Amino acid sequence: MESQWLRFLTYTALLGAIIVVGSSASADDIPPIREFQIDAQATTITVRLYPKGLFSVFSHDHLLVAKGIAGRILYDAADVTRSSLQLSVPVESIEVDPTDAREREGISGVFDEADRQSIRETMLSEEYLHSAKYPRIVVTTDRLEGELPRLNLVLNLRIKQTEGTLMVPAKVVIDGDTIRVTGEVTLVQSEHGVKPFSDWGGTLAVEDEILVRFQILARETQ
Repeated sequence: MESQWLRFLTYTALLGAIIVVGSSASADDIPPIREFQIDAQATTITVRLYPKGLFSVFSHDHLLVAKGIAGRILYDAADVTRSSLQLSVPVESIEVDPTDAREREGISGVFDEADRQSIRETMLSEEYLHSAKYPRIVVTTDRLEGELPRLNLVLNLRIKQTEGTLMVPAKVVIDGDTIRVTGEVTLVQSEHGVKPFSDWGGTLAVEDEILVRFQILARETQ
């Protein structure tokens, strides 16, 4: 009886040791989650607005360029779908119709400083983005789908008091200590709490649908 009990204890101890060693080996095999900070100087979001209304034939597309974007990416190499993205876009950083950006996008027409300033003041006003009360647009990931380098980012988008979900196809490239995320998506302004611009009784206005393009660069934290 004593020998059987001794054999049982020995077997239990060996089994426990195997489990501990196996668990330690598995933990060592799991790559750590890597944190990347958004490079504000190399990250831009552009928004293209299309004219409509009676005078749209005399109008040009408008281009908004957001800079100074902050945030981070948490990259899980073991399962990329568990990774996450957080962005904070300062509304006051948005530029209106910068000439160089319009040329890069192949958009005709040039606006002088007075026109750009007038459009910007309207955009930041209480009727539209209301930057004085809501200084930031916040983007976070709800989930990720797919495999690198092509992922679908299911995003939570908060503009003013409105929160909505948006699926965005993106190309994600990891190169050493950097991550680059690029893509574009069509967004309906009114579904996200933004009233499309309209003036002169609607004879001069922009479409509800806009095109959002993004180039995000993030660098690994040390």
